[in-house]
Amino acid sequence: MKTTNVIIAILLVAAPWGSFPHPATAAKALTPYPSPTMGEGRNPQSWLIADKKVDDYIKKGIEKARKGDYQGALEEFNQALRRNANSVEAYLNRGNVYSMMDNQTAAISDYTQVLRFNPGAIEAYIGRASAHSALRNQPAAIADYNQALQLNPNYIEAYIGRGGAHANQGDFPAAIADLNEALRLNPNSAAAYYNRGSVYATQGDRAAAIRDFQRAAQLFQQQNNETLHQATLTRINQLQQP
Repeated sequence: MKTTNVIIAILLVAAPWGSFPHPATAAKALTPYPSPTMGEGRNPQSWLIADKKVDDYIKKGIEKARKGDYQGALEEFNQALRRNANSVEAYLNRGNVYSMMDNQTAAISDYTQVLRFNPGAIEAYIGRASAHSALRNQPAAIADYNQALQLNPNYIEAYIGRGGAHANQGDFPAAIADLNEALRLNPNSAAAYYNRGSVYATQGDRAAAIRDFQRAAQLFQQQNNETLHQATLTRINQLQQP
C-alpha cells in the first residue's frame, strides 16, 4: 500500500524499563551461553559476586534513565555489559535508552541482540518495532508486532503499536481494527483512544476524533500523566476550531 506523506501523531510503544526477567529466573527460556566472567574451575561464589555487580549497574541505569539522565544510564549499562557481555537485561534497557535518545539504529541493534539470546523476548520485539516505526520503516515495524502477537495474541501494546504503524503507511482500516482490538482487551487504554482519535482526525471524522481524545484525556488525568493530558486537550481544542 502506498505510504501516506502525513505522519500521524501516534504514541509509540516502547519496551518497559527493566521488564526483561533476570537470566537466573529465565533459565528455561534462554539458550545457555558461557559467561565471560566465569571460566572452568572458577569458584561459584566469585560468579555470584560478579553477577551481583552486573545487577547493580543495571538497577542504577534504570534509575538514571527514569530521571532523564540518559547518558548516565548508558554508562551504567555499558559497565554491566563489560562484566557480562551476554546480559540480555542490559541490552534491553540500553536499547530503551538509545530509543529515548532517538538513536533508533543503535536501539534496533540492542533489541536484535536480545532476540539472538532469546527469540521469545516479546519486549524486544515491541521495542524494535517502535524503533522501526520511528524510522518510518513501517513494514519492519509491523513484522515485529506480528511476531509479538504470535507469542501473545492478547498483548495490548502490540495492537496499539501495529495500529500506529498501519496508520502511518495509510492503511486506516487496519489501524482502526487493531486499535479496536486493543480497546476490547483493555477498555481503559488511554494510548489506544489517543491513537484511534489521531486516525479519525486524519480521516476527517472530527466528532469521532474528539470523543476518543476526550476519553484519552480523562484516562491520562486519572493516571496523573499531566503532560499527555495537556497534549490531548490541545488536540481537542485544535479540532474544535471552526
